[in-house]
Amino acid sequence: MKKCNLHICKGIFLVLFMTFLCSSMAQNVRINEFMALNQSTVADEDGDFSDWIELYNPTSSSVNLQSWSLTDDATMPSKWQFPNVTINAGEYLVVFASSKDRKSTGSVLHTNFNLSGSGEYLALMNGAGTVVSEFSPAFPPQQTGFSYGFYNNAYVEFSTPTPGAENSTSAGMILPAPAFSKAHGFYESAFQLTLTTGITGGQIYYTTDGSFPTKTNGKLYTSAINITTTSIIRAVVIDGSKTGKTGTQTYLFLNDVIRQNNTPAGYPTAWGPYTAITGNAIADYEMDPEMMSDATFAANVKKGLAELPTISIVTDKANLFSTSTDPNTGGIYMYTGAPLTTTTYTTGRDWERPISFEYIGKDTTLQADCGLRIQGGHGRRPEKSAKHSFLLVFDSKYGPSKLNYPLIDKNGTQAFENIILRAGFGNTWIHQDGAARTKATYQEDIWTKDTQRAMGHPASNSVYAHLYINGMYWGIYAPSERMDKEFAESHMGGNEDDWDVIKDYAEVSDGNILAWNKLITAVNAGVETNDAYLQIQGKNADGTPNYTNESLVDVVNLADYMLINFWGGNTDWDHHNWSAMRNRLNPEKGFKFFCWDAEIMFSSLTANILSENNANCPSNVYQQLLKNTEFKRLLADRIQLHCFNNGLLTPDSVAARWLKRKAQLENPIYAESARWGDYRRDVHVYSSAPYSLCTKETYWIPQENYILNTFIPQRTNNFITQLRAAGLFPSIDAPVFYINDKISYQKKITAGDKLKITAAKGTVYFTTNGTDPLDHSTGNVSVKATQYTAPVTLNNSCQVVSRTLYNGEWSAANSRFFVVPTDFRDVKITEIHYHPLPEGLIDDSEFEFIELKNTGTSTLDMGGSKFISGVNYTFPQETKLGAGEFIVLASNSNDFFARYKFRPTDVYNGKLDNGGEWIKLLTAWNDTVASFHYSNVANWPSTADGAGYSLVPVVYNPTNNQTLASDWRASSKIGGSPGADDILVSGFDNQLVNLQNAELMQNFPNPFNTSTYIGYRLPENAKVQLSIYNLIGQQITTLISTTQNAGYHELEWNGCNELNQQMPDGIYFYRLQVQSETQKSEITRKMILRR
Repeated sequence: MKKCNLHICKGIFLVLFMTFLCSSMAQNVRINEFMALNQSTVADEDGDFSDWIELYNPTSSSVNLQSWSLTDDATMPSKWQFPNVTINAGEYLVVFASSKDRKSTGSVLHTNFNLSGSGEYLALMNGAGTVVSEFSPAFPPQQTGFSYGFYNNAYVEFSTPTPGAENSTSAGMILPAPAFSKAHGFYESAFQLTLTTGITGGQIYYTTDGSFPTKTNGKLYTSAINITTTSIIRAVVIDGSKTGKTGTQTYLFLNDVIRQNNTPAGYPTAWGPYTAITGNAIADYEMDPEMMSDATFAANVKKGLAELPTISIVTDKANLFSTSTDPNTGGIYMYTGAPLTTTTYTTGRDWERPISFEYIGKDTTLQADCGLRIQGGHGRRPEKSAKHSFLLVFDSKYGPSKLNYPLIDKNGTQAFENIILRAGFGNTWIHQDGAARTKATYQEDIWTKDTQRAMGHPASNSVYAHLYINGMYWGIYAPSERMDKEFAESHMGGNEDDWDVIKDYAEVSDGNILAWNKLITAVNAGVETNDAYLQIQGKNADGTPNYTNESLVDVVNLADYMLINFWGGNTDWDHHNWSAMRNRLNPEKGFKFFCWDAEIMFSSLTANILSENNANCPSNVYQQLLKNTEFKRLLADRIQLHCFNNGLLTPDSVAARWLKRKAQLENPIYAESARWGDYRRDVHVYSSAPYSLCTKETYWIPQENYILNTFIPQRTNNFITQLRAAGLFPSIDAPVFYINDKISYQKKITAGDKLKITAAKGTVYFTTNGTDPLDHSTGNVSVKATQYTAPVTLNNSCQVVSRTLYNGEWSAANSRFFVVPTDFRDVKITEIHYHPLPEGLIDDSEFEFIELKNTGTSTLDMGGSKFISGVNYTFPQETKLGAGEFIVLASNSNDFFARYKFRPTDVYNGKLDNGGEWIKLLTAWNDTVASFHYSNVANWPSTADGAGYSLVPVVYNPTNNQTLASDWRASSKIGGSPGADDILVSGFDNQLVNLQNAELMQNFPNPFNTSTYIGYRLPENAKVQLSIYNLIGQQITTLISTTQNAGYHELEWNGCNELNQQMPDGIYFYRLQVQSETQKSEITRKMILRR
């Protein structure tokens, strides 16, 4: 009989549970059960569904756990230590792995780390630092809502977790897959494979054809399996009526792969029906024997197969090749759901089948069960392509609900619900058009995304991999992020359900069409006036944000997106092959546009698609915006940025990104050639010549040479000529910058360098404060501009903007940030909110933020600077940080806005550790800006750890590197003061105590929505008046006019005038006037009101 010992603390229960079970030795206290992906099983005292770890003492003696520890890092055995807590004989102890780091005796316990759903090291250490219970090197990937616990001498999954209670078969126990003695991968010689299970009485059944093993379908394992050739082994443990999880491992022998024949046992000789011609697709499985007869070629294939990551799909062959038309049993490679029109499709459109997915990389391997679909548009049509793209679907009905591993980019998306395996269609060796086959490089689409990302915009990440299906080589594929709401949340923040995702033919992929229709209606109604142009960007007439106007389009993103496709001559685009996304709750700058499926690029040096204009598509928005002078000028400035001065569309820059991807395919392309290079010659001769053998030497190398030696070197000049002929780029060249008489494209300079600005003709005007020398409202020279007459000495970092004026025509702007590296010493991390208060059901981590401040006097470009520890974030190019200005990076933009009523500068990847961690910020050239380890113990402020306060510097304009606990204090207010200096309400730091004059603080919050607080300090008793003024100097209200004592004072302004009427959005000033016996002073600051 089990007995529960219930501890109540602060209204929270579920701390210790007791049973009367016996064992013998104290060292056998073990990790008995844990849950790494808890969504709804058990909540902690804050109402959060945190990860948890259950310990069990099976001995007859009590064990005091003081100085024992739990850790998820083998190099940090004492990462989280227990307080003085005892676990009695037969007792369970539940510890939440929440990163909240709570260890008060008698209270609910929380570690300072979370558990990784993708699997990681986990151990329990005793006070001597000896391992008592561990998962090494890592526990396996976990499923959402399932726990992993000890039962019958083995660890198994439970669909009904039992924290604080005995693990039993009634808790939905799921038997684990058998253990394989050899890991999947490549082998050169035969070996004996043994399968084992820790389940007493469990029997192992296995298959070798990809099907699920059962008692009737599988073979009973009785002795080691002799693996001599490429093999796929699927195995399962059966214990009475219980069938466990299926384990799958693929063993590849390259000598078998290169001899892959066209008659694999049990596979059909014909695939699915054609859509435009009669008959069925001819099946093709082989590696071309003609090519493989060449020993050198075969060696190159083997070398290429070893150079990319390997993906293995294993499934019952009927799931792919069954001729049944039943939606539940038909083969998805037979019935591909090909498009007939934009709204009608052939059979099989959304069919999905269960598979095993294996990833075999250089440093990491993994296996997960998931779903598989055919992916794509016209590439589904069998007569057009026999090599189809796939969609991996991670769903709890198969296995993990997400693949918790950064498969595509280690610094990018960490978890996936879907991954596209792009086969390549346009300009590939499988394409039905002969001319397309001769242009195959398999690089265009990925280059396009790389370029968009380099421009500072989000873009789908892609890598190359070799794909095997049931052990048969299927070619080079490109695992890619799918353009959906999951991508939007991962790259742009917010909640995935708040995103509208619009794709080809203005189809709704996620969310709804309402905002897209508003954008199309607005641009078609006319955006020639600046009011209309600013309104669709959600701005006021002065360019400041107006939150009452919906932001509908990110004009910079749109301009860059169009330029990429124009420059590349993308002729298979805009009527389809595009994607646009916008967050309904947090529109930011409006719809962003994303390059996708850009395979028909780099084909013609003279390609001119500048007139592309398709209704309801991005090109339509662009063409309408061209009618606005400001957008046209913006476009010209983006052309100047990208097409000159080593910009991203200049030959050297284009070639560098192209060569990076080319290098990845140099040897692997041999394998693609062997698999599909003979298809249009030997298998299906269709639909246009040449029908020759496609090899690296015959087509790939010549096309690479054309692109690198002809297209890239000449394309940019041709493109500029086309733009000028279309009236999209000025005929007057922009000025050229020289540093110390040498043309320089670098932004890093040395103090004292000489800047020379030249122009072939006309007069050069420039500024050094980042403003435009052209007055956009009049078309004349700005009052802030200077006419260039002689070299300028650059002593500090600055942003130089210059234009040429000739015969009344302005050139595009040549803008450059010049950075003196030592100025980055003035960039300080001035606030860290690592453990905020939660709000309702919203986790505390969603309110995290980091604040930076430029404490110097120079404007800096943070572009390329990056956080490499603590959180992951790289600043986009031309991220301006002016003197005295702040940048706030947050964990979640929407939740930050809900709390602080203004948007953070951007959103970072990752979460701040509640137990403390290293924060490292580097410049673009990898100099250290900040590097320190904050903590929640020792001398660090305790109220910053979960009590709602943030960490701020003791000196709010610090000059040191803030590496010590003594350099930091808790913020003066709960929630901190993002975007402003922290205002001390009580207790003064040394810098403030020694002030000899009155001081007026920056208001908080700023910008503000309903009210804001204004603090000031008086060095002595004085008569004080604090008044509010609008932008044109009219007094709005006076908050106070009286005599006050020396010290700190604070007032609230509710955004209203003297008549208590709400003031509109805009910039306001507050002025402090002080008069005492010894001094008279006046201080004014700016603030922003946003309704």
